Amino acid sequence: MKFLRRAAICVAAAVIFLMPACSLQNGSSGMAEPPVQQQPSEEERLELVAFNGESIDLCKPVLREYLGLEDEDVQAAFLYENRYVGQDGQAPVFSWSDDGSQSYTVYFADNAVFEDAVTIISEDEELEEAGFFLPGKTYYWKVEGDSGITEADSFSTLDGPIRMIEADGAYNIRDLGGWNTVDGKTVNYGMLYRGGQLNGYSGMDALTEKGKYVFNEILGIKSELDLRTAGKDDGGQSECWWNKDGEYVKISLSQYSRIVPQYESDRLGFVEQSTEAIKSIFDFLSNKNNYPIYFHCNSGADRTGTLAFLILGLLGVSYEDITRDFETTSFTYYSSRWRSAIEDGKFTQDGVMQCDTSNFVAWGEMYSLIMSEYGEASGTLSDAVENYLISVCGVDLSCISTIKEITLQ
Repeated sequence: MKFLRRAAICVAAAVIFLMPACSLQNGSSGMAEPPVQQQPSEEERLELVAFNGESIDLCKPVLREYLGLEDEDVQAAFLYENRYVGQDGQAPVFSWSDDGSQSYTVYFADNAVFEDAVTIISEDEELEEAGFFLPGKTYYWKVEGDSGITEADSFSTLDGPIRMIEADGAYNIRDLGGWNTVDGKTVNYGMLYRGGQLNGYSGMDALTEKGKYVFNEILGIKSELDLRTAGKDDGGQSECWWNKDGEYVKISLSQYSRIVPQYESDRLGFVEQSTEAIKSIFDFLSNKNNYPIYFHCNSGADRTGTLAFLILGLLGVSYEDITRDFETTSFTYYSSRWRSAIEDGKFTQDGVMQCDTSNFVAWGEMYSLIMSEYGEASGTLSDAVENYLISVCGVDLSCISTIKEITLQ
């Protein structure tokens, strides 16, 4: 799937601008006299603050360091030490000189001739919202202002599975693709995106016009899968937030261990409607016409994380890597999500981070239940998730096969 899509419109600040056509001036010949072109001075000339082909990281240093950790105890100590880091803003900053223009057109492409380039309008001499690049690729960029257009510059993005997405007014957004599977395949980028709410529920920020431009024109996301509960925590949303003609489906999902029938505890238990919800979700995922899909709850962590666990687990991504994706939320606006509580610098063995009136976070416990109740002699998470989806949720094998065909390469 091509990463860059042809941009039909450009976004500036929070509105979309259309450039007016120039009118002809009347003269004796009936044709307009060509304007006198004045060369800009050295001070007015538009120039890039260039990368000169260097590699840039789409992950903040703290996230990059976490993703490289292997030992569980080291991971636990690192997560605990950085528990207040919470930040989004993974995109690089692009800047250029000021030639006096009211606005600038910034072009990005994955080829030197700028075929199918993305165009973004900026009113300043820098751009921070361009967080839509793929890891491990080379890109080209240039800027156009009143004094002309710059020469092109290039940069490369460091490889790595996490592809953070910048979309103004929304947080904790990332591509579900990039992960390798245990059988040598790779989850496709650009098909499934996970993240937080978009409609400003409970006083939070909402996706702006600039953010909608990213969803519509750059990523081309067709469908919104809302995992919240209608009339309870969805802010009354009833249509696709970034495109009123886009597909919008609301399927309320429970989280973590509460989707497993064998789950029991003193305070919580299995939520029966979870199985029907999961079947409906996977039926939706099996329709290729719905892709690319953005799925979310409010913070993009718990219900969203539960669905990401089922999808990536089914596709054959290792539990260790799925957990890295889950715990990436710890380095975003919505703060810490861990596989279990951390005590004395180590993860507790029960797999429960939080169980109180404010939230239920039980990533490790969910994994243990799925493996113990539905695992096979092979010991793979993929087999366990597939058995769970078929035997408990009633998902068809043909549906599972179709999802794998769509999302794996």
